[in-house]
Formats: sequence, C-alpha cells, structure tokens
Amino acid sequence: MFDTPRAAALAALLGLLGCEAGHDPTAGAAPEAERPGLAGPEAPAGPPSPQEGAKDTAEAPLPTIPELDGINSRGAFDTDGSGRFVPSRAAVEFFEYNLGLAEDAPVADVRLHLEAAIRRELAEPEPALALLDRYLVYREELHATDLDGLELSDRLDRVHALRRQHFPPELADALFAAEEGRARFEIEWRRIAEDPSLTDVERERRLEEHEQQLPGPVRLRRKLARVALQVEREEAELRAEGVSEEEIRARRNERYGATATERLEQLRATRAAWDARVARYREARTALLAELEGRGAAERERALEALRNEHFEPSELDRLRAVEAAEDAETP
Repeated sequence: MFDTPRAAALAALLGLLGCEAGHDPTAGAAPEAERPGLAGPEAPAGPPSPQEGAKDTAEAPLPTIPELDGINSRGAFDTDGSGRFVPSRAAVEFFEYNLGLAEDAPVADVRLHLEAAIRRELAEPEPALALLDRYLVYREELHATDLDGLELSDRLDRVHALRRQHFPPELADALFAAEEGRARFEIEWRRIAEDPSLTDVERERRLEEHEQQLPGPVRLRRKLARVALQVEREEAELRAEGVSEEEIRARRNERYGATATERLEQLRATRAAWDARVARYREARTALLAELEGRGAAERERALEALRNEHFEPSELDRLRAVEAAEDAETP
C-alpha cells in the first residue's frame, strides 16, 4: 500500500529532517539582530561576530575550497520592498546545500564563503549573517543529537523541539513549519497505509479522511494514484491467470465505469512516460558521472544540475530529486 511516489516523497522529507548535520561547525555566536524576527534564544559564546571582523573578512582572501568555486547565491536571500533581508527557507537551503557540498572542508572556512556571498547579495548583510551563525550553532547540536533508532514521529518531535530552542517561534515557523507539516502528514499517511489491523475498505476510508486537509485537486490526484495501483495489482493477477487484455478492460469498465477507466488509462500512460524519461535520465547521468570521475564535487553537481534541466521542466525537478533521494536511501 505504501507506493513508490509516497516512498520517494518520504525519503526526501527524511533527508530534510535528519540529514542537516555534517561536520561540527566552529562558527561562533549569533549576533543580536536589529530586526525582531532574529531575536531569540542566545547562542553559545564564540569567536568575534561577523560585524566585528567585517573589514578583515572583506579584505582577506577566502580559504581555498574547490567545491565552492563560483558559488551561486541567486534567489537565496528574500528581501522586502526596502531591500532588507527577510529570513526564509530559501536562505537555510542555501546554507545547507553549500555546507553539504563542501562537507570535507572546515565549517569555519565554509562559513567565510557563505558570509562573502551574503555580503555580495545584501546591502545590509547583518541580519542574514545573524541567521547564518544561529543556524550553524543549531546544526552543531543537531549533529550531536542521536536520532538513530527513533520512530519517525519521535525523530520529527526531537528536531522540532531543537529548532525552537535555537530560533524564536515566529522565525522557526518561517524557516521550518511548512516542511515539518509535510513530514507529519506523510508520516501519518504511512502509519495508516501500513496498519495491518485495517481492512482495505477501512484503510481507504482512513486515508481519505486524513487527506481532507489537502486541497481538492491534490486529494483527487492521490486517490486516483491509489486506485491505479490497486487496479494494476489486480490486473497483474488476472494476466498471470491468462485472462486476455480485452477481458481485463471489460472488467475494468464494468467495475469503475467508462470515464474512470479512461482516466486510469491516461494516468498509466502518463506514469509510463515519466518512467521512460527517468530511465533515459539515469542512463545519461551514469555516463556523465563516468566522464566526470575524479572531478570536484562542485563541478559534478553543476553538470548534474544542467543535465536535470535538460531532461525535465523546472516544475518537475522536486519530483525528480525525491526519486533520486529514495534511490540513494535504498543504496547500501
């Protein structure tokens, strides 16, 4: 009952929840921000704040980190109508992406590259620098937190609480609430879908009740996907028994009606087309990685991103990354 698209989505969410940690950061305290949104729990004391060393940082050459050559910060820092930084998930994703990309480099050195990017993008960089330092302190504690062996809901609760220790509530919600909401939804969906005490009818009813919180078009797509999977399982059994395709279609029409049958067939064709595109992308990706063997991580990632954009529309990239995340999670 726990189908591949749902597994892919959950894998991507778990990557967000449990894999923000990397090497221990050595960055210091988050300086007090002038904007209320960044005020909150005080971070542990550490080296001088970015403001105190701004001039030295601007003049000193950055540490050499090949993975961060040509770092792209476009769209990472939201601003208001006056050009002032507005904390958002985009900034956190920018921090985490580059920290992960340069995971073998000292975090203090990576932080200097992130600071330089912030100063290039923002006329008033101090609030974004405050968010960066606060995020690094949170990340350090997350890295030290043992989440192994916890149920998914318990892991999410632990991460949720840790975030609220390091970020004031309003800021924590701006940065993480949407992601946490999606994760809670998928965790509960999985619990219902895999509950052995439920009959198929009860499971379908419970899933539909759970999905009432979703927008109507999303609910319809999810239900249709579940029905399609059930139909495919049933029809695979019929084919194994030697039933002809004509008879299978006649039974489908009788059970679901002509309109539903047509929509199911359209969905199946769409899924088959997607699977074929993903297969072609996988082949191209394998060939590209072979060509790039021995190159730096940054160069490989830029080439892979170009390949993704060549094979998929921008609106499809999140779905593709979810598929890749699920595959990576299954790889020993």
